Amino acid sequence: MLLPKRRQADLLIRELPDETLIYDQRCNKAHSLNLASALIWRHCDGRTPIPALVEIVERELNLEEADHLVQLALEQLSRRNLLEQAVVLPTEVPQGRREALRKMLATVAALPVIMSVTAGTARACCSPCGCTGATGPAGADGATGAAGATGGTGPTGPTGPSGGE
Repeated sequence: MLLPKRRQADLLIRELPDETLIYDQRCNKAHSLNLASALIWRHCDGRTPIPALVEIVERELNLEEADHLVQLALEQLSRRNLLEQAVVLPTEVPQGRREALRKMLATVAALPVIMSVTAGTARACCSPCGCTGATGPAGADGATGAAGATGGTGPTGPTGPSGGE
């Protein structure tokens, strides 16, 4: 029985009302899990079998058949290394086109979506890239202008102790 477990090491996780944001510090990638993907990922605790995940998704998202939805989410989570171990799902017996279309249309609104973006490292973002902007025109060479008027000096303050006293 497969017991998928979410990875937590080297991840920064922020749960929002409609999505979960995950930053993977190992590969500098940011992932955005929609409601369905986040629900499945959250329940991948290493103790919950896949059929139980299907039941949770059906109950929480008000769906009738969520088998394919859970499989798709687990495949996406595995591909993005968000699970401790990649989940290898058994291949299914082919079904009729009408049955497949009916199942797909029933779950299309709840499809698990994970968007990922590669982020540059802090060093790459802050270090100069060798590109500089345009500089202004060079001024004409020549003599400098006359010095401006200076005023008198003010009173001198008290001096400190002298060296030998």
